[in-house]
Amino acid sequence: MADNQLHIIALEIPYPPLRGNVIGIYHRIKSLYEAGVSITLHTYYKKLNFPEELTKYCKSVYLYPRKPIWRPVNLRLPLFVQSRRDGALLERLLADSAPIWFEGLHTLFHFEDLLLSGRKKYIRMHNVESTYYNHLARSSPSQVKKIYYQWESIRCKWLENKILSQADGLFTISREETDLLNNSGINAKWLPPFHPHTEVLNLTGTGDYAIYHGDLRIKENEDAAIFLINQVFDTMVFSLVIAGHSPSRRLIKRIHSAPNVALIHSPSFEKMNQLIQAAHIVLLPFTQTTGYKMKMIDSLALGRHIITSQIMQVHREWNGLVHFADGVNQWRQLVKDLKRAPFTESDGQARKNLFDTLLNNRINTQQIIDMVFPTQT
Repeated sequence: MADNQLHIIALEIPYPPLRGNVIGIYHRIKSLYEAGVSITLHTYYKKLNFPEELTKYCKSVYLYPRKPIWRPVNLRLPLFVQSRRDGALLERLLADSAPIWFEGLHTLFHFEDLLLSGRKKYIRMHNVESTYYNHLARSSPSQVKKIYYQWESIRCKWLENKILSQADGLFTISREETDLLNNSGINAKWLPPFHPHTEVLNLTGTGDYAIYHGDLRIKENEDAAIFLINQVFDTMVFSLVIAGHSPSRRLIKRIHSAPNVALIHSPSFEKMNQLIQAAHIVLLPFTQTTGYKMKMIDSLALGRHIITSQIMQVHREWNGLVHFADGVNQWRQLVKDLKRAPFTESDGQARKNLFDTLLNNRINTQQIIDMVFPTQT
């Protein structure tokens, strides 16, 4: 197994592992290294910061600057794909014959280069990007952004139809997106997200508050926090904690005016985990189902009761482990019901079963090895 060589092309520097895609890439690299795979990592950056930590797990690490999106070279490709092009990357890929693992649609600029014909190539999807960008177009309040996102969605769809079926292996991040691609004639295999949780640490009993956690710089997350404050906890006799990085002035002002809501501003990784673990209810409203929600994985591994949006039932593995709400009245009623209900050992065992099977990094690493290095297993 130690002779297994693999090039990984990451859409951004996968360190520190603090956000969804970055967390997944980092722990996939770490798990592959622990399984005996020798990794050459290629990654793009906007701001140069060499990730020394990654040299523990990678034989070599190469960094490439992102190109400006306003200087496209192909009008049919998504701009975020065109910004990730580099002749030096292509030269380094040609230095050997090792298989190539592309992290995200973002990294496919060189996928069809004739110099790489005959190479084994694998794609890990982070979203069905055409669907994701279409959602951004519909939800953005800016007309300029709407146009940009819609054009990117159209370009993504063209690229998905053109390239995905050419991969020697295509790995999707959710069952929903696996079904979507398979139903459109593109053969895809579900590979659940990689994550930092080697054990489930749910506390039994009760906590004193509910929590919403997330990167508050993202508008969808800020809107979710505002929804909970204005419509669910406005008359609730129960405390709500909003925890996340870089809250806006609008959100800070609203939290300060709500007597039962507290803000934990930009907590450390350790502090965030403690907050999730001590909470009685984790609240996770979502408006779209693309990708896989890393904060749900954190909540399942650390938290007690979880309430999320009804649309998230597409993630069938969550059924029986979380509560689904559709509409303000259901959100309110579930909070009222659950704040009196202790989290039990059997509740925790059901979560453990999920992490022992579907969300097990070791098992999912073996999925990759079985496909990329079939003669070695």
